[in-house]
Amino acid sequence: MPQVKYLRAKVLILTFIAIGFPFFVNEFLGKATLLDSRYLSWLTPSFWYRHFGPDGPRQTRIDEFKIVIIDRDTEPASILGVNRCTHRAFMAKLLAKVAARDPRLIVVDKWYGIVPPGVCPVGKDGNDGTAALKKTIRDISVKVPLVLAVEAFDGASIQQRCSSLHSEDLESDQVVLGVHELLNQDISVDRISLGLAEISRDERKIPLSWMAFRECGDVRHKTPEMWPTMAAAAAELLDPNIMNGNNLAKLQRWVTYPYTKLLPEGTFASVSAISLVCNQKGVNVDWSACGDQEGDGKALDSLRHKVVIVGEKWVDLHETDAGVLTGPHLQANYIAALLDESLLVPTPPVLNCSVSALWFILIFLMFNWWKPPWPELSLVASLLVTFCVGWFLSSVIGRLFGMFANVVPPTILEIIGLYLARRIEMLLEHRKKPVGATGA
Repeated sequence: MPQVKYLRAKVLILTFIAIGFPFFVNEFLGKATLLDSRYLSWLTPSFWYRHFGPDGPRQTRIDEFKIVIIDRDTEPASILGVNRCTHRAFMAKLLAKVAARDPRLIVVDKWYGIVPPGVCPVGKDGNDGTAALKKTIRDISVKVPLVLAVEAFDGASIQQRCSSLHSEDLESDQVVLGVHELLNQDISVDRISLGLAEISRDERKIPLSWMAFRECGDVRHKTPEMWPTMAAAAAELLDPNIMNGNNLAKLQRWVTYPYTKLLPEGTFASVSAISLVCNQKGVNVDWSACGDQEGDGKALDSLRHKVVIVGEKWVDLHETDAGVLTGPHLQANYIAALLDESLLVPTPPVLNCSVSALWFILIFLMFNWWKPPWPELSLVASLLVTFCVGWFLSSVIGRLFGMFANVVPPTILEIIGLYLARRIEMLLEHRKKPVGATGA
């Protein structure tokens, strides 16, 4: 009888651990507590991706880029995007300075909606900053091509643009264009390209296109048209044949994105926007009083023959597996990866799901079909199989075939759960065996 009570208590304890352990980790410690440890990180998809995925652009390609950043902590408040009237006037002055140094391409990672009449104070010329920005873009496009961002709204944000629509009204690859200022009006598309600033929820994917509706009323009534993203538009201006390789044209039509390895913030060199316009930097600088000859000469010269990306830091931030990246740095990653062909083509979703299911079934069978005398053997074997399959998918399939299988591997919590479940099963089997019984 004491032995039966002991077995019952042991079963209850293991059952409680098997059920409560994953819940405790997720709810109280956070899933990352285990998976981010240096001993168990190899069980996470991000580990395999970072170590065996695409290498990211080469240094020679990285050196071709320069980021001009507007940072709230170091720039005057009047040039931030929230101050849309003064910001536009400053951007006109900034772009003229940048273009004077003959960059290869200017990418403006900032979209511009239409300012309602009476919102901005009337300037000396009778116009707000929009008129100056339009004129500057027209003037500099003659010598330097530009990519201008256009705002787009997906299902998660559609009611900001169309109050009558809901998230389910848009497919996952569809967006509605924001009301944008026609800064490229009557300018050839080989001088100025419009690109959607919308990116994928998985920042590792290089966005190539979206299926876009021009108006809210077009949803469910018209067929959306394919619009390139900023990264695709910039890459095509730099290399008109870029989409002919790696099946990029097909992926763009299918709104399917290749993968790349994101490089951390600071990899691409950056300069302060205000330092290019004025001799001094700081939040109290009156940039409107800075003369045409002012600006950091060395910083300006560093823009020559570069791909210059202009954007803001304080609002355009993205949490990625490489850390927090600003929007301009993210766009630099995407454009450089396309030009450098540092990317992996995604495998079909049905293949990813099939491999994920088979992987888990294999681990499950190690505990519930193999059934070695000691479940610890199944535990060790399942960890070894996870390592080998992960290595094969990432190193062999990724490196040799240029493809990325976005499968979901068994997690450490699932493996521990299977181990504890097998332990409970063995205890129950032992409990059913009559006390004192002997084999034949």
